[in-house]
Amino acid sequence: MSLKIPTLDAKGQPTTVNGKDHLILDPNWVTSEKGIDTQAVDFAEYFGKYLAGLDNRREGMTTTQIRNFFGEVRKIQMKTVAKSGGDFAMLKPRMAIAKVRATKDSAGNRIKDFEQAIVQLYDKIERGTEKTDQQFQNFADFIEAVVAYHKAYGGKN
Repeated sequence: MSLKIPTLDAKGQPTTVNGKDHLILDPNWVTSEKGIDTQAVDFAEYFGKYLAGLDNRREGMTTTQIRNFFGEVRKIQMKTVAKSGGDFAMLKPRMAIAKVRATKDSAGNRIKDFEQAIVQLYDKIERGTEKTDQQFQNFADFIEAVVAYHKAYGGKN
């Protein structure tokens, strides 16, 4: 089941986008050979707001949590997927341990939702017939957009 997030305005209040009060992650965004599209970037914006915890329903992810994962992605990106060895395969376990660490102190932290998105996108690449550098680039671009919007909407340190 794909991740479903609420649409929030800049103040964290529920809003509608194209008549919907939520958006759904589409793992197919990472498989395009043309890069991520505007639909993926739009989702990343609302996801960044959501992860920042603007609606105050649950504790948001910290900038450190999200940037630590993004740092791992950047390391792989510099090597390319084909030459990354086990680094790409280790993304899921690293995300899982980050979730455990974060939820040990705060059960409501949105890192669980971030992990769910990462796993869905990762699995789409991993289970494909061929992992390409473009697919990983799409994955990295999506995460970069989420990180940027998380910060832009006041993600906490």
